[in-house]
Amino acid sequence: MIYLSRNCSRGNIGSINSNFNGRRQSLLLRQILARTLTGSSSTSSSSRTSSSRTTSTISDDTAARHSVVIGGGFVGLSTALHLQAIGRRVTLVESSPEIGGSASCSYGNAGTMAVYANVPINSPSLFRKLPKLLLGDFWKKTNIFTNSSTNSSSSTNSTSSPLSIAASWQHLPKMIPWAALFAWNCRPSAVEHTAASLGALLSRAESGWEIVWQQSGIDVINGTIGDNTRTHHVATNTTSAAILQQQQQQQQQQPWRVKEGYLILQRTPTDMESSQFGASLRRRFIIDPDQQKSKSMLKMHALKSSDEVLQLEPHLDPHRCEGGAWYFPEAWSLTDPGALLKGLAQGLENGGGIVRKGSAVVEIHQSSESTCRRDVESNNKNNNNNATLRVFLDDGTHISADEIVIAAGAHSASLVSSSMGEFCPLETERGYSITFEKPSLKSSSSSSSPLLTRAVCDPTAGWIATPMAGRELRVAGKVELGGVDAPPTPARFNELEREARSLFGGSGGGDNNNENDNGNKSDNNNGNTVLLGRRIKEKDWMGFRPTMPDALPVIGRSRKLPNSVFYAFGHHHVGWTLGGITGQLVAEMVQGKEPSVDLTPYSLDRFRFRI
Repeated sequence: MIYLSRNCSRGNIGSINSNFNGRRQSLLLRQILARTLTGSSSTSSSSRTSSSRTTSTISDDTAARHSVVIGGGFVGLSTALHLQAIGRRVTLVESSPEIGGSASCSYGNAGTMAVYANVPINSPSLFRKLPKLLLGDFWKKTNIFTNSSTNSSSSTNSTSSPLSIAASWQHLPKMIPWAALFAWNCRPSAVEHTAASLGALLSRAESGWEIVWQQSGIDVINGTIGDNTRTHHVATNTTSAAILQQQQQQQQQQPWRVKEGYLILQRTPTDMESSQFGASLRRRFIIDPDQQKSKSMLKMHALKSSDEVLQLEPHLDPHRCEGGAWYFPEAWSLTDPGALLKGLAQGLENGGGIVRKGSAVVEIHQSSESTCRRDVESNNKNNNNNATLRVFLDDGTHISADEIVIAAGAHSASLVSSSMGEFCPLETERGYSITFEKPSLKSSSSSSSPLLTRAVCDPTAGWIATPMAGRELRVAGKVELGGVDAPPTPARFNELEREARSLFGGSGGGDNNNENDNGNKSDNNNGNTVLLGRRIKEKDWMGFRPTMPDALPVIGRSRKLPNSVFYAFGHHHVGWTLGGITGQLVAEMVQGKEPSVDLTPYSLDRFRFRI
């Protein structure tokens, strides 16, 4: 079983072996050499440089400024690469021992590029259930919500709640401010505000990744990592060239992106009718940002019956989609989120960035306060003496910085509260995922065909099934409120397995399923044998979704140090999706530019007077 350590995305840093000043001199030398070799030292380039020096509100020497990004998830890595693309020296700190490893954030997520996900869980109907959520079922340690489709098939009755609580007595009181604000944001006007504000980000989600792909050298379609040193740097010695050649030889040879669409199943006609409100929010607020008139950019089709759904995914249990489904034909998903995280970190290092792992950030201070802690690097040339900030680590060391970005996911609140003195009502939604090995369907007409070709969501159960690399199938979801310290709940993994098998007519599925001698299931439609595959228990995973009570992320400036400490956290279920645009917005703020999206809805100040 795998689950995130409490340090994941908290900001991790091991020892620095590189000399910061030496790196800066080497970086500047390589940039000069690159401009010379590419002929970019033209008059126009010179004039741009001169202009930036006279108009910038940040620094006379942009390339020398040092940005520290705390958190090595998709939001943190994207932000680091966006900052690197504008010329910053970047150090990314991640508390997990390995970015993209099994203990890192986002490793086990569903991988869907969820540009349709602007419908918050907050709703007026949830308001009356909050007392039961907070108190009633806490003592019983049972699930919170009853099934929404009690009149469907027997498979529905076997479905566990998508939402549960596993908070300790110590954590429960800490949830009360978040829960109170969550209830406040269940008002109809608040739900519409959230949908509109998420829509503004989701409409730009894919374009926000373009600079990240370019800067990191990643070809997400083919699953390769190219040579991004040509963008800003030139290898200056044979060692660097050898490392780069080795990295290129280890490139992934299968796509990280699969564009087959996305299905949201509706178990009953009543469910389909109830989902119309969410569909209207998507059509209204996920619009083309380049159009002067509000024009929906989301291609979304209503499939009215299970027959239409089964034409796309013929091996699903018909009882799971009696109400049809919402189909997003242009949606896509990742085949290996962990591999992409590793690729982004590698691209950052290839571009001259530093990635430090294994130690957590514990404090952020202005330089005048740095003497209060032991500084083992004080006699080292690593630090920039002109920097105004210090990032202190739990190993007693610190890093000097000109700008700091807190993108530490579920662990951001402690840094914001302790170092910045701001109220931050962030709660952790614990999500679970399991993985099945090589699911397929065997028949007389085909020796082996994919069991599932696209990501499929069962909103009643609260999870998504996604085809993954190596023909594995991942089932990821559920929401468990319990903080970052409590261990995983083993029952959640078993619930996911039971429900996933019933999705394909297995245990708990339709009445017409027949189990053969090998424990496999007969497909309802054509008698073929459904082979869901063995659950790979070594890949059982639990991760943390950082969630604000209004389901909006925090993107903006700190109140204490608005020109040097920036926030980028609280993306709940859409951290991967919104990582690119979040990094773009942070880079715009760092440069002193007007953000391309109005950041007012995402400011932490929205909670300032609601403690």
